[in-house]
Amino acid sequence: MSLYTGFDMVPRLSERIEDQKSWECFIQAVKKHYQNDDLIEAKQNCIIVKVDRDLVLPSEGHKLLRFCSKISVRHAEGVEDYLDTITRIAEEHFGSRVHTWEEELGQQGFYRWVDVYDSRKYFEQPGEPSFSAVIDFNVLKSHSKTGKDSKMFSIEQVPGKGKGLIARFNIEKGKRILSEKSILEIRTTSASAAYLESNISQKVKRLPKSEQRQFFSLQNNICKGQPCSGILVTNGIGRGTGSTIVDIFPTICLINHDCLPNTHTYWNPQTGYRNIHAVCPIKAGEEITIAYRPGKGETFDARRAHLKRAYAFDCTCRLCSLSPAETQVSDTQRTNLEFLRHQVHKEKRFFEHPEESLTDCHTSVKILKEENKDRANMLISDIYWDAFDISIAQSDQARASCFMERAYSERVLCEGDDSPDVQNMRRLIKKPSQYESFALTNKWQTGKKEVPKGLNIEQFEKWLWRDGM
Repeated sequence: MSLYTGFDMVPRLSERIEDQKSWECFIQAVKKHYQNDDLIEAKQNCIIVKVDRDLVLPSEGHKLLRFCSKISVRHAEGVEDYLDTITRIAEEHFGSRVHTWEEELGQQGFYRWVDVYDSRKYFEQPGEPSFSAVIDFNVLKSHSKTGKDSKMFSIEQVPGKGKGLIARFNIEKGKRILSEKSILEIRTTSASAAYLESNISQKVKRLPKSEQRQFFSLQNNICKGQPCSGILVTNGIGRGTGSTIVDIFPTICLINHDCLPNTHTYWNPQTGYRNIHAVCPIKAGEEITIAYRPGKGETFDARRAHLKRAYAFDCTCRLCSLSPAETQVSDTQRTNLEFLRHQVHKEKRFFEHPEESLTDCHTSVKILKEENKDRANMLISDIYWDAFDISIAQSDQARASCFMERAYSERVLCEGDDSPDVQNMRRLIKKPSQYESFALTNKWQTGKKEVPKGLNIEQFEKWLWRDGM
């Protein structure tokens, strides 16, 4: 029996203009890389790697489920290089949407082989494939805990900050940089400082010696006379809204703050790990950063005051180092964003004037994208979810599905494909009518498949956001 290795595109690219453009950029990057290679044949409707008939890329991205090669021929002349290089280019363009696997290691792809074979029948034919791929979303790629030499970062002294994490090589957007279990978890209470210090101290003493050393090596910026609680307050990371648990991580707690960080930190309640994902490309030698107060969107004075009070440092990140005029523009945008978010969540307005709420979502996305540039952003995902909620409540399945796909695209880069929220989003992309607020009214009723085709980007955006309707 032949064994294969390669990658699956999950979720499969749609025929939406955005996905088409992304695929075109990917195909052009492949062609450019191999422009002088006679073993790469660019046909009208696909690209073929001649050294292995299995290595084929369709010119229409929505047709691709899998790009792979037999392990038995992978080591033939050039095959492995082609497979690895094209996989790398795909990861640069599609991030964690590219799911690599290798059957020899017991890893399976997401799609059934019968669907993969059916999809390939249409690679060299224009038009829409007639198959409907079944994805096994229970098969999740495991994130191995890499050895020291294969880590994507090194721990180094950062001027003015103490220890920090520095990228050892270029890291693509959406890459999981680190996945770590806590060495200590403390349930916060309103008890006295003395009791808290005693409680933490007792728990630390029960840790293995190596973890005790890791704990006491962390910075204490707050309570010099109370070493344990000082380390907890300075470094502890909460598990999110509704949780009173604060965790200490030996490596993640070394990551320094930036108001516009290049990674997102996420606690996965199902796996018990905290994960760090790159939200933008990170260059070798660049410091890896997180936001100590993510998603708050505070103005300059408010966020610096909080960081000074909570962590005892003055932030000098790029956002905090803008000129007075630039800071005023940034603060105005953030104030406007906070106002718009408040407006969107007004229940009466949500039902009586959904078109206004949708417009506010659109404006909010524009503000965030202007500030974040090419960074994936959880708040953008949340706003797309709001737009989904507005649309599905009005029975508009076509727009709701598009908005959920955009929410998913942002969140999967920040949290990874094993996030419970990401998995739920996948289900809602496929069946938006399963959402609890579906059809509260029939004001904008559409079917899921009623997404218009043949529109350019500007026309599609006007349709999506109901601009002028």
